[in-house]
Amino acid sequence: MLLLIEPPGTNKHHGVTRSVTQHGQHLLECTAPEEDEEPDNDNVIASTTVGIGTSCGQKMDQFLVGKSNSYEFSERWKHEFSERPSWYDADMALQQIKRGKARGNRAALYSRSLIQKALFTLGTFVHHHTCLVLFTVVMFFIFCCYGLQYVRIETDIVKLWVARGGRLEEELDFLSRIEKLSSDKADGETGLGGAYQVVIQTPVIEGDNILTQEGLLEHVTILEQIAKYEVNVAGENWTLADLCFKPPSPKIENSFVAEFLPLIDKIIPCIWITPIDCFWEGSKAIGPHPSIESSSLGFGKEFLSSLSNMDTLSWSNIDPQTLLEELAEILDLDNFNSFFHRANIGRGYLDRWCIDPLNPECPTESPNHFAFCDLIPRFLEYARKQGFEVPVDPEYLRREEKKKNQGDDFSFFGFFGKKRKRGSEYVEKLTDNYLSVNGMSNGANRSELSFSKDEIIKTNETVSNSKNAANSTNNKQVATSRIPAEAESIGSDRLAETMPDPKNVSSSVVKEKEKGSIAQQDDNDFLYYDDEDKEFNLNAERCAKYARPFSEWLRNNTDKWHEFLKLHEMPVLPNYGEVMTGGCRSFAKDIMSWPQDLIIGGVQIKNGTIESAEALQSVFLVASAVDIYNRFKDGGKVYSKPNLNLMQWNVTVAENVVRAWQRDFTKNLYNHEWNFIIDQKSDSKIAHRRIHPLASTSVADMLKEFCKFNYNIIFIGYFLMLLYALQAQMKCQGCMLAVDSCIGLAFAGVLTVTFASVAGLGLAAWLSIEFNAATTQARFFQALILTKILVVYFQIVPFLTLGIGVDNIFLLLHNYHSIMENVEKNEVGMLMKETGMSVMMTSVNNILSFLAGTLLPIPALRAFCAQSSILLTFNLIAVLTIFPAIISIDLRRRKSYRRDVCCCSVIKDSFARESSYVVDMGVKPHIQEKLTVGGAVPSYHNLYSPNDRGDDMEDDSIKPWTLHALLRHYYIPFLKKRIAKIFVILICLCLLLAGLFGLHRTTFGLEMSDVLPDQTAPAAFLKARDRYFSFYPMFAVLRGPDIDYAKNQHKIDNYRLSIGNSHFVVKNSEEEPSEKYWLSLLRIWLRTLQQKLDQAVADGLIDSSTGTVVGEETDFMGETEKLSTDVNIAYRLACSYGYTYNCTGRIGRIRFVDESGTINEESFYNYLTAWYNSDKMMYHVSLASFIPSPPEWTIDDKTVRLVPPASPFVYSQIPFYLTNLSSTPVIIEMIKEIRTICDKFTADGLPNFPTGVAFTFWEQYLHLSTNLFQAICIIAFAVFCMISIILCNPWAAGIILIILLLMTVELTGFLGLAGIKLNPISAVTIVTAVGIGVEFTAHVVLAFLTSLGTRNDRMVSCIDRVFVPVIHGAFSTLLGIIMLAFSEFEFVVKYFFVVMSALIFIGVINGLALLPVLLSLIGPPCEIEPLDGSYRLSPPPPLHRQIRRIMQESQAHRRNCSDDSNTATLGSENCSTMLLIAPRSGNNGSSGAPRLVPNNHARSASAHIV
Repeated sequence: MLLLIEPPGTNKHHGVTRSVTQHGQHLLECTAPEEDEEPDNDNVIASTTVGIGTSCGQKMDQFLVGKSNSYEFSERWKHEFSERPSWYDADMALQQIKRGKARGNRAALYSRSLIQKALFTLGTFVHHHTCLVLFTVVMFFIFCCYGLQYVRIETDIVKLWVARGGRLEEELDFLSRIEKLSSDKADGETGLGGAYQVVIQTPVIEGDNILTQEGLLEHVTILEQIAKYEVNVAGENWTLADLCFKPPSPKIENSFVAEFLPLIDKIIPCIWITPIDCFWEGSKAIGPHPSIESSSLGFGKEFLSSLSNMDTLSWSNIDPQTLLEELAEILDLDNFNSFFHRANIGRGYLDRWCIDPLNPECPTESPNHFAFCDLIPRFLEYARKQGFEVPVDPEYLRREEKKKNQGDDFSFFGFFGKKRKRGSEYVEKLTDNYLSVNGMSNGANRSELSFSKDEIIKTNETVSNSKNAANSTNNKQVATSRIPAEAESIGSDRLAETMPDPKNVSSSVVKEKEKGSIAQQDDNDFLYYDDEDKEFNLNAERCAKYARPFSEWLRNNTDKWHEFLKLHEMPVLPNYGEVMTGGCRSFAKDIMSWPQDLIIGGVQIKNGTIESAEALQSVFLVASAVDIYNRFKDGGKVYSKPNLNLMQWNVTVAENVVRAWQRDFTKNLYNHEWNFIIDQKSDSKIAHRRIHPLASTSVADMLKEFCKFNYNIIFIGYFLMLLYALQAQMKCQGCMLAVDSCIGLAFAGVLTVTFASVAGLGLAAWLSIEFNAATTQARFFQALILTKILVVYFQIVPFLTLGIGVDNIFLLLHNYHSIMENVEKNEVGMLMKETGMSVMMTSVNNILSFLAGTLLPIPALRAFCAQSSILLTFNLIAVLTIFPAIISIDLRRRKSYRRDVCCCSVIKDSFARESSYVVDMGVKPHIQEKLTVGGAVPSYHNLYSPNDRGDDMEDDSIKPWTLHALLRHYYIPFLKKRIAKIFVILICLCLLLAGLFGLHRTTFGLEMSDVLPDQTAPAAFLKARDRYFSFYPMFAVLRGPDIDYAKNQHKIDNYRLSIGNSHFVVKNSEEEPSEKYWLSLLRIWLRTLQQKLDQAVADGLIDSSTGTVVGEETDFMGETEKLSTDVNIAYRLACSYGYTYNCTGRIGRIRFVDESGTINEESFYNYLTAWYNSDKMMYHVSLASFIPSPPEWTIDDKTVRLVPPASPFVYSQIPFYLTNLSSTPVIIEMIKEIRTICDKFTADGLPNFPTGVAFTFWEQYLHLSTNLFQAICIIAFAVFCMISIILCNPWAAGIILIILLLMTVELTGFLGLAGIKLNPISAVTIVTAVGIGVEFTAHVVLAFLTSLGTRNDRMVSCIDRVFVPVIHGAFSTLLGIIMLAFSEFEFVVKYFFVVMSALIFIGVINGLALLPVLLSLIGPPCEIEPLDGSYRLSPPPPLHRQIRRIMQESQAHRRNCSDDSNTATLGSENCSTMLLIAPRSGNNGSSGAPRLVPNNHARSASAHIV
């Protein structure tokens, strides 16, 4: 039942009582509040000054005051205005101040009035020109979206992660110019820009010792496999030997030796930094792969007797020292011989310990060589006695079959029969040994003796074995262990008992032959073989047949060794830890030394010796694409790549080759069989990674997948946010959406903000702001990881900005319902006027916060912050233009009684319209029956205690179990209690203390292993590396061209030694930096030349007085052939100084290097040219990288004798290895120490700087805390100033600032407590937290300032006003990022979801709990206060210019009412009417109380009762 009550009119007077009567008809007071119905004269306002007494103030009054008319608003709006005057209309508040009804902060009210006027004008314009606004703004956004095609993907790691404007940027710019200069001018390889490839091996069971035979042999196998990996690119097959960094091939002018250049090029090994270099097996890694066939030497093999018995050649069987000695007999290798001895190549790998002494290939020079060949006869006899047959090695049979198919090889010397005599002498020697062993006299008649060749050989082997056994114990170099251990207790007597009797050797051999073994053969033609063949066949052939079977039997029968081996004959295992203590050396022992920390991890040391280790690491360097291009560009190596099209060969193709091989390398090792174990139950493979590879492409490829947008997560997160927004605005009428539902607006609002974000990205692209780094490449894997982190930011930027934008949408929609209930016209303008202030204040502060993030010097993060600022600006534009236009369209829908979303459904039922629309909008329904009621009715609001500040007319419409119900019934009553305030303060104080404690625990850094998913192979590598190895390479760069190297030699030495004194630098046994450097190598080379020159002078080859060669004979070109190559080079250097060549008085007097180690300054640059060209291997090993390179020169150039001087270097470098860099604080300490040294020498006149991964990517941490503090201070100051200006209240701005700083401290402390390290990523989050925190504080403070009453009442009022939209905004932001919690990347979960969730939680606690409590205790005074001391301020009466229209409408309505027979004519007083709505049953079946709703549009003085 609907009752329309209108009391009879009475003359208004000021003495109307406001007490509540006992009669039911006294439910409503007809009269308006005091002053409201007194028409005000415009002159009253116009004549009142602003308070500053100036014409400017009067103009301000004319512009800002008196523009709002209370007549246009409903009673409910007036009621709300009386509680929050300046929130709803600062103009009216100023009117009341000028009327002498109130006082307040006029500056704040004038500022508010100006902003509200602008927002009202904007909203009204949008309301009346909806299509125009939509078209204009949408077209502008579409135009900006067009800029997305100009997105620039920044791929330069330096431009992304190196601080702008600092020394590091300047240094890297210098390096970039140098690298470009070197690639443009260098014809050969420079050694710059290579990439490290790494392999880490861990034991099967974590924590076990890996320094075992099995563990080391596994590492050997892995490296052999890597060396054989092959990819096909550009029509050619490429292996590591083609791509690795290695010393260049020597330049050989001799035409005979030049024919063997392909073989020399193959034999030069790649540089491996590996622990197996300590052993002979290290030779298997460097190959070459495949081994060189000895037949490829052709005729040259006949001159090299050390290679004559070899089918294949590799570092595992070549004796470099013997080979060089043989070559020196036929060739002039003086210069190469010098390099050989200075590098201490020696016998290569042949004299190193064998990991597996039972390997038949273990060389005889090895300290633990096992004499297979000598013991095979004894083993065969033992096999005969034990009754088992020894098979012939299948590999031997294959080789023999191959030889048979190929035919006999031609022997140059055998053809002339020059070895026949040597062969007969060898047979006679063997015969003598046989006779001696068998007790026969050497003088016996040999013709009467009957013996076979095998008997002679067997006897000779027995003699050899006895001699070798006697000498073996005297040749041990390192403590050893014998296998099996239990055999050590067996006495030598027992061993002797098991040995065959030498006298029975002959019969044993005969019986072996009688068994028909494969070893049996006819030897009647023995004496007719060539001597060379005889020597091989008599002993080595049997060894080749049975060595491997013998080895396999020994492995499988360790318990039987003692049955035929003496104790000193048993295989000897090296003490692996002792051999590897201090590191390992490559093939060039004196210049390629690998520090222990670089190759062995998890080391346990006892008595100065490695006892155990948990990881092995091998590192090799792949050359840069430029070097590989230069290596093959001129066709000089056409022999190795005959199918390579040089016309299409370029740096890009070379780069493709490198990447293809790197991907194949990581793919093969990722899927290696040792990385999986078999599950016995399911018979399936389970990943158990212990072979960990890493190439520059492996992390890049993994993060490339990671950088791809996961559309499922994005869409689900977006859908959740959208779903929450729709649910929050949904209102139903039965099973259909109600008219006042706002699902359509919520949907449109989210899409609007999304569209604005996309347009913002387009504008960012127009402005050339890089916002993607999906394909960034770097020199080292960590650079790749750091680069890819940026992509995560750009994946959450849409959700971050969308969440902030949706906050404003919720705020507008929350007030939209109130506007519809209170305002008759210009609804959109009023909405913007009342709510736009909060939207503007929070949005501007958010934009400022992200702009403050650009103060961080990291370019990638600057781009992120700049982009976020642009997106938030576009969001603000969309919220102030597009969304109000959409609201205007929705307003028309609501006024036409159309359901939400289903606009075609119009509510036709009268009661349905009234219940769903009239109640909310205040539109007078069409009523048929009317009844006049007399009597005065008191105010509705006085039915309640004046202390209840809630909106009484809304209490009955609050649905249970809603956020609003929780707020009204629980949270506000709780917060009003004193004990609750103390509790909140204590809780927040605990949070602050926890934050301070966490702040103390916060550390710098970014764990690389956190960036990748846990179960991926790159993540497993990074974890192993972080655990076991902490080394980084670095270079000390000498920056020219202003350095005079000749005069600063000792300063350069001191510079290197000063850096080497750091405990972070890896040192050798002499406590010097482990890596050789070019200046010391140059000195060694010059001293060697000096010695040879002095010797030539002493030998009378050169006349020191005249400087001429004594007895010089010149060829037809005039060049001497008397001096060796090295002496000739020394001779020319002695005569060359600058651009002058003069030998007179210089030979014997000019010293290349004096006693103090000073290189002759006069000829310093001439020496550099000669060293660079003559000792190229040493130059490349030194990694000096001279730029510009010294001029090309060769000693074979017979046209010019002068050695030209090198130009002053713009760039040169000194290598170091850094270790113990296990954490960011330690790396920062190292950077500070090294930088201090470099700065000291720079100030002393030696320009220099350090470079390397550690310096490039950790330099930012030196200033991160300072930059972060500055950014926080600046943004906090900006927020304070902005809020102070907008609110004109520093007190309020100060309280906001306190809350923001508390939030910042708590968030930073949370990072420390959660184990999240401080880095540029988390730093940006902290900086933006200051701005985002404004979302949780500014609304509350603004509502508090604009409310009337005590501090406690105003606290309740502000919470009631903003709690719901703030919670909605926070929850929607959380939903936007919640899908990040399910990311497979721990980094995303930890650094984004956890941190952002913590930020939201901290913001809600501080903004909606602590801040209201602080405001209730120390909050600023309200902006306006009534002078009568009450807590309500009535709106001013209607302005004078409106009076005539009011009276005319009143009279017209009175005439209409007089025509109705059921009404009584009332006076002309302006009366209010109320609708009394009959109670409706709720969902729970209970009936509510009758509801009073003001009929805001009633102009009549009539009252109607139905």
